Amino acid sequence: MATGWSTITKENTNFARLCKLLIDGGTHALRVIFDAKHPPHDLKKHLMDSRIHNILKNLKAKKLLRPEQWNRLYPSVGIATSTGFDITLLSLLLRNICNLPTPVKGWNEEPATGSVNAEDDVVRLRLYRNKLGHISEPALSDADFNKYWNDIETVLLRHGVNKTAIDSLKTQSFETEDKNYYIKCLKEWIADEADRVIHEVKESVTESEKRLLEKVDNVEQKVDQLSSERPSSQPAKSKDVQLYCEKLREAIITQTDDLQPKGMIHAPMKTDDIFTNVVVHHGKERCPEQMQSSGQHPVHRKTLTEIKHCSEIFVHKDENLTFLKTLRAKIRKLRKKNPKRIIVSGEPGIGKTLFSQKLVRDLAKNSISIPDAEYTYLIPFRLLNSLDKELSLQELLNLSPLLNEATMIDDALMEYFSQHSEKLLIVLDGFDEYKNRDNILKDDEGPNDSKAKMPVTALVSKLIQKKILSNAVITVTSRPGEADELNQKIHFDRYVEISGFSEQQVIEFVEKYFSTKPEEVKNMALSKVKESAHYISFGRVPFRCLLILRLVSLRCLHEFGQDKRLTRQELNTNRDYRYWSSDGLIGLLGVTDTDWDGIAMLVESTATSISSPPHTLSIGDSPITITGIKRLMSSLSTNCSITRLELWLCNLNDEHVKCLCKDLQKTKITELDLDGNKITDGGVYDIMVHLPSNLTELDLSRNNISAKCKKKSRQFCSDKYPGLELYI
Repeated sequence: MATGWSTITKENTNFARLCKLLIDGGTHALRVIFDAKHPPHDLKKHLMDSRIHNILKNLKAKKLLRPEQWNRLYPSVGIATSTGFDITLLSLLLRNICNLPTPVKGWNEEPATGSVNAEDDVVRLRLYRNKLGHISEPALSDADFNKYWNDIETVLLRHGVNKTAIDSLKTQSFETEDKNYYIKCLKEWIADEADRVIHEVKESVTESEKRLLEKVDNVEQKVDQLSSERPSSQPAKSKDVQLYCEKLREAIITQTDDLQPKGMIHAPMKTDDIFTNVVVHHGKERCPEQMQSSGQHPVHRKTLTEIKHCSEIFVHKDENLTFLKTLRAKIRKLRKKNPKRIIVSGEPGIGKTLFSQKLVRDLAKNSISIPDAEYTYLIPFRLLNSLDKELSLQELLNLSPLLNEATMIDDALMEYFSQHSEKLLIVLDGFDEYKNRDNILKDDEGPNDSKAKMPVTALVSKLIQKKILSNAVITVTSRPGEADELNQKIHFDRYVEISGFSEQQVIEFVEKYFSTKPEEVKNMALSKVKESAHYISFGRVPFRCLLILRLVSLRCLHEFGQDKRLTRQELNTNRDYRYWSSDGLIGLLGVTDTDWDGIAMLVESTATSISSPPHTLSIGDSPITITGIKRLMSSLSTNCSITRLELWLCNLNDEHVKCLCKDLQKTKITELDLDGNKITDGGVYDIMVHLPSNLTELDLSRNNISAKCKKKSRQFCSDKYPGLELYI
């Protein structure tokens, strides 16, 4: 249906006028029916009813109830009233929370002429809407117009729509904007109905698959009962499985914490924020430009699709809904299965391992989703190089470096996975690093049994070829040459390529990164990156580009603070950008070795940045290395303004303490907090030997210090440093 009006005809006006009657009159009629079920004075109570609220939450989760519709039902200010509900929302509510009886002929058939109940008229209005939606051009002859008008008018009059208002509409003047508006409303109403139909098809397909799987499971169970072989383990109960799922997510998040830029950048960076150059290859022909660029292992893929979100890798992409005539095509697409075998290709250093780790982390945090996948396991191929013994699949999955003691797979859970393999996502990272990769398809002997032990190469081969855990999603990452070779042999469902940034994309990434910062800072950062060939070259790898911008951000901070053109008010306005609070505290969490250069630049610049520089540096929950301690202490020189240093929950041991004490007297530190670390009596001895005379507070709480050492330390400080407050 066209929406533009190059030349407005009488037929165009007929169509638009009928749309207005159906939208405005239909809204009134449906509101009358709705108010009869949920009277306005009780509407809030009904919407807060747990049953109705859960129904609406479910519709919202399925994206059948849009955010703006939800806000009308549950406004942040005031209370909901049906007068604010449009025809699309009223249609949705009537069908889902009003307990309307099912019409005699159902919800999709024209009711009999004598059937004039409320539910019958709801169906009639929807069918009139569909008839208008099927008209290819926004135009109606006078004969068709009068027929539709009379039919719709009859329904509206039954539900209190004013006859005079209806007659007036037939003759009143119409502006082009009005015509376009009502056609737009009609399209939105139809699109919402199409989404509902598509969802029902999805549900029916899913239910059919479930019933089929249940039948297969029943047959398998009977076979198992008749078998005289070893009895299988009882699968884990649903409650235990759910608890394990939560523990697995927590373990993955904990083990991948160092992937998240922390402290100075508070907004979470998702996989989609870092890997913006991801391309999916389709088909059997390779593009000429690809063949020229690689020069080896020609694999034939005919089309390229750039994706915006990493989760799109794991689903078949539907065509956009372009009105009702494409609905059948879209429903047919729903029946296609999502890819179960995916290979991710990328040049050395492009970030394939980081991509894998960020992917499983974002899944654990629910930042992205993959259909059905609830349990995620990351296995680096390099871990398999040293394994000569035979393993079972359970033992292989337990090699994942992201697991902890609480998330090791036991027999009952493995039995559950065998029966529900569609819930698994297994990421095999770095195929090119596997020394036995040439034998991956040759060494395929042994039973196709996930419980059987076999050589690692055979186990991985069966997993990739879907001979075990056939419904699991298997993702393999590799360099392009090895990826192409493997794809030629196995033919993955999807071939994904992570590309590096072009020079222009590096610049665009800088602009995006600094988009919320002051304009002066953004321009300063752009200038620094554009003027540095090293930054442009290094920034070709997306995650390295992110690290560069953190460094550039701190350099801009230093210069931004020194700029004599900026007033004190402007400096204070942007204090949060400069990472310290108004009371002089720099607080950082999750610091890793990659952060120390930036932190050093930050604390070194505070001496000259403003008249009241920060005095406290607090670093917590960070796995600090000896290298990190050395870099930190060298930056806390006598020119630095920091007088209080807090390193809490940083896994500091006696070696860290020895390194820290060596330079402590060269700083202005008067208060030192080492709470919650792994310091023992030996570390305490080093501290006492190197105590600066100006130290006024020392916190060694929650360390591994003996009672005897604590007593001696208190006595020593009392005798030698009476002005020192010791917490131990």
